Amino acid sequence: MIQLEREMPTYLVGTLPNWVGMLVLPFGFGLMALRFLISSATHGPAATPELSPELADLDDNPAVKS
Repeated sequence: MIQLEREMPTYLVGTLPNWVGMLVLPFGFGLMALRFLISSATHGPAATPELSPELADLDDNPAVKS
């Protein structure tokens, strides 16, 4: 798509080619992925919910263990 725009340019604003505007999307997604990666590396795993008393008893039952 960008190659087509570069071969036969249309303009977004003034002299800014339309393909320059299209390049913003992959860079934006890349920045989002980088942010999520850094966030997950610095904050660690999410808290795990506590088991209800009924399910906690299953851990002590040897017949239920697989």
